[in-house]
Amino acid sequence: MQLIHYSFLQGFMLAALALPAHGQQAPVSPQTLPVKHKLTAAPKVIISTIPDVIRTPEGQRHDNCIRAAHGFYDSYYDLNEYDNTEAVGSYVTGSDGTVYMLNPISYMVSNTYMKLDPYNGDTLVARLPQIVVAESYGNSFVAKMKQDGQDNWTLNADQNMYFVLRNDTLKALDDTRETPLGFIDESESWYAVEYGHVFTKNPYKAVTVPEGARDQKYSLNRRLVVSARLTDDALFINDPSTPGLWLKGTKDAEGNYHFAAKEYMGVNERFISHQFQMPASYVVKSDEYGNYNDYTYMDELVMRPSGTDGMLTSVGNVSLLSSLSTTKINPVGIIDNPVLIPYNEVAAEPVAPKIEKVGRYIEDYGAEIIFTMELESTDGKFIDPDKLFYEVYVDDNTEPIRFVPEEEGGPYHRLDSAMTQVPYAYSDNNYDFIFNYGQVKFYIYDSEMQKVGIRTVYKGGGEEHASPIVWQPTPASIAGVGADSQTRTEYTTLSGMRVEKPAKGINIRKVTDANGNVKVEKILVK
Repeated sequence: MQLIHYSFLQGFMLAALALPAHGQQAPVSPQTLPVKHKLTAAPKVIISTIPDVIRTPEGQRHDNCIRAAHGFYDSYYDLNEYDNTEAVGSYVTGSDGTVYMLNPISYMVSNTYMKLDPYNGDTLVARLPQIVVAESYGNSFVAKMKQDGQDNWTLNADQNMYFVLRNDTLKALDDTRETPLGFIDESESWYAVEYGHVFTKNPYKAVTVPEGARDQKYSLNRRLVVSARLTDDALFINDPSTPGLWLKGTKDAEGNYHFAAKEYMGVNERFISHQFQMPASYVVKSDEYGNYNDYTYMDELVMRPSGTDGMLTSVGNVSLLSSLSTTKINPVGIIDNPVLIPYNEVAAEPVAPKIEKVGRYIEDYGAEIIFTMELESTDGKFIDPDKLFYEVYVDDNTEPIRFVPEEEGGPYHRLDSAMTQVPYAYSDNNYDFIFNYGQVKFYIYDSEMQKVGIRTVYKGGGEEHASPIVWQPTPASIAGVGADSQTRTEYTTLSGMRVEKPAKGINIRKVTDANGNVKVEKILVK
C-alpha cells in the first residue's frame, strides 16, 4: 500500500470528491526549475567541442512510447525525488543506425534530442556532454554524472553512456543513481539528474466514445456536474480532473457498471504522461497533518443501480482514480465513494451562505472573512457549482464589492481581472481567496467597514436567482466585545501562498497579537 496526501490546490475535483490531507506532493509536472547545486569540475573545458543542438532529426519516428525513469530535481531549498513509470517518450531511428532521444531528461522539457551513435551490434553510445538548450542567456547540456555524497553529483570523467535498442525497446545500460544522466548549464550547476531510462512501445488503445452514444449529465457525489455518454453496454464519464479523457464502465446483464483497472485514458498533456483508470480501495488513517486516505489498487470498481431514477452507487470504501501509473499510487484525480445521479438543470434559488467569522482589520493584512456555501437550492435540490457565485457587501452599500487587481489600482495582486461575482470554487493560489470543501476564506482591505454581507447567486436554467444577504458586524463595531482578540498565527509558503498548516520544508510564520503587533519568522518542518 502507498500513502498519498492531497489538498484542494491540486484541483476542485480532488477536494470535492476525496478526503484531503497534508504533506505529500502532487504528481511532478515536467518543467525547468532554478539551479542550486554547483559542479566541482569545470564543464567549460569540454563544452567548447559540443555540436549544435538537435531539433528535427531525420528518420523513423517512434512516438507515444511508454517511458520510465527515476530522478531528482533541485528546488530552492530541497532535493525532490520523482519516479516516472509511464511517462510519454519519443525517439527517432536514422537510416545509418543513429538514434535520437527526445527530452533526454524527462523532467526537463527541452523539445530537443540527444544523439546515440551506433557502437556494437544493437548497442549505442551517447558521447556526452551534448547541448540541448541554446538561448541568448546561456546554454544547457546533458552530461554523465557521478554521485558525490548523498545529495550531490559532479561530472563523471567517463562521458560515454551506453544504450541498447532491441525488440522496440530502448534502454540505458549503465545509468544508475551513482552514474546518472544530468542536466547542467554553463555556470557549472545542475538542475536535475535521472537514471533507469527505458522506452517501450505503447501497447494500449485509448478509450473513445462510439458514435451514437447518448448524452447524459450526472451530479457526482452532489459536489460536481459531469458530462457522460451512454451506450447499450457502457457508460463513459468525461474525467473531471482531465477533461477530454474518458472513464469507462462496462454494463453487465444486471445493469451494473464495471470500471476495470488499467483502462487506458490517453495522454495527460500537463504531466506529459500516460493516464489510466485505476480503481482502488482505501482506509482512513491519521498523522500529524490530519486524516488521509491510504489507497490500494484493485481489479475493478462496480457501480450498481439504486432506485428508479437512474442513480448509480458504489459500495464500501472504494475510489476511482485517474492515475499516471498502473503500479504506483500517482493520481491526478480521485473520486471517493462515487455516486451518480442523473442531473437536469433548472432555475433555482440557492441556499443562503453561513458566515463563520468576520475578523478584525489589520493594517497591510486586511480583515479575514470565513463563510460556507451549500450546493443546494432552497427546495433541497443539487445545483451546479460551475454556475454558483457569491457577492460581498460592506456597510450600507447597495452594490457588491468590486475586487480589483493591483494592475488596475486595487489591493488584490493575484487576481487576473476585476470581479464583483466570485465563482464558487475560486482561489488565487490561496493568497487572498482560499477555497476548501465549500468553505471560503477571503480578505477585505477596508479599515472603516462596520459590517459585512454575503449572498449566493445561481445562474442555472437560463435564469439568475440570489439568496438573501446574510450580515455580520465587524469586531471593532461591537461595543465591549473583544472578538478576535487572541493571538493569531498564519502560515505561508516561501512563494507567499497561505496554508492552513505548515508543510514539510521551509514555511513563513506570521504571528499577530491582540494589539496588532506582528512577528514574522521562517520555520523548518521536517
